[in-house]
Amino acid sequence: MNFHYALVDDLVSREEFERLVGEKMEACGDMIDEVAASLMVVQSLGRHHVKIKDLSARTSLFSFFGKVITKEGPREFVREGNEKGLVATLVLGDETGHVRVTLWDEKAMAVSEITPGEVFEVIGKHTRPFSRDITALAIRPSPVEISCRDSAEDVSRDTLLLNECSIRFLILHEERPYYRKDGSTGCMQGGLVTDGKTVFRFVCWEPGLLSGITPMMSARVTGVTVRGTEQEREMVAGEASGIQVLEEDAVPLPLVSLSSVGDEGSFSVRGKVQALQPVRRFTRSDGTASWVRNWTLCEGTARLAVVLWGDTAVLPLLSGEEVMIWNGSSRLNRLGRRELSVGRNAGFTVAPVPLREVIFSGTALSTPEGMFVDNGKERYLLASPLVHGLEYVVEGSVSGRRFVMQHATAVVPDIPGVRAGLESLVSRCGGGVPGPLSHRTA
Repeated sequence: MNFHYALVDDLVSREEFERLVGEKMEACGDMIDEVAASLMVVQSLGRHHVKIKDLSARTSLFSFFGKVITKEGPREFVREGNEKGLVATLVLGDETGHVRVTLWDEKAMAVSEITPGEVFEVIGKHTRPFSRDITALAIRPSPVEISCRDSAEDVSRDTLLLNECSIRFLILHEERPYYRKDGSTGCMQGGLVTDGKTVFRFVCWEPGLLSGITPMMSARVTGVTVRGTEQEREMVAGEASGIQVLEEDAVPLPLVSLSSVGDEGSFSVRGKVQALQPVRRFTRSDGTASWVRNWTLCEGTARLAVVLWGDTAVLPLLSGEEVMIWNGSSRLNRLGRRELSVGRNAGFTVAPVPLREVIFSGTALSTPEGMFVDNGKERYLLASPLVHGLEYVVEGSVSGRRFVMQHATAVVPDIPGVRAGLESLVSRCGGGVPGPLSHRTA
């Protein structure tokens, strides 16, 4: 009972949980044992066991069943303060994939008694932010039967250490801080990359490796780990990895024609933005806010509905721009129409347009679509914010309808000049003024 209570200890007290378990056993006429009743109570409180493929969700706690594929350890190490500890790793699998589960100290000691092929029920959490690995908070044997790929060779297909691989960076996100168990902080940087065939989520725990790297740049990486399923592949770089820039366009882009997109699967495509809808805010089932945006992608006579989710939905986008979507998930919507969903494991970039250096004068306008500089005839989308309503002279580069600003100067009104002009106008009209115009009049 204690094992399953850990899943709902933030929802009910231990006494309340024991009462609910007793009521469940009584209601079933003692046809179920305490374990089965505890599981039923946990489910009735909204906490369910998930498949391994769903462990990538950003919740605080998971419960799942997995068959032991491989095990490592226990291994002794020394913490800060010369305190000794133990760590061990299990690779667990089910019919949806595999996951690495880390066990510490007392739990790690029991790994020597575990045999590959055994099934365990696990309560755990992500090992660290943005990681798919799980740290076990509780683990126990289970009579559940699981059918999955159960050889070390099969696991190696899901988790590989690549000595060398050529990739192309598609999208790079900003660095994100995280906290280690010892209280210190670190940074990670992520994005999307391709080897010319598959698009991978990319995670780098040593952002310094990416110094000088920009989107669309090809590079040779060494000592990186590739893991996940065919539907969700992830490449991880750390302190043992290396990145060396290659010749431009050394790795091809995995783009397919819009007309070849099927009813399901992942696709990378290119086309122009049409029928752009406003960003809409909605509330997730966990009460947090998110965003969604709909538009249509066009290539020749082909049309495809696109749905952007989360942070991707609020990125600036202009109707008529040519964009590239990476790893979009195709599906049929509730109306039976094909659409491409761009969520956590996907993204888009604006197709590169040759840059030209310009100096442009206009008014800064803040709109729901983004910050623009507008002179009444032309307007450009700015990547940097300015003060709404002020006149500016901006210097930089224009790429399509986007302005990459290097310098901006606010145009200050010439109040003395305006005052002198008004006084001259009044004088020519035959009117007199008792004295210089006040600042308020000007």
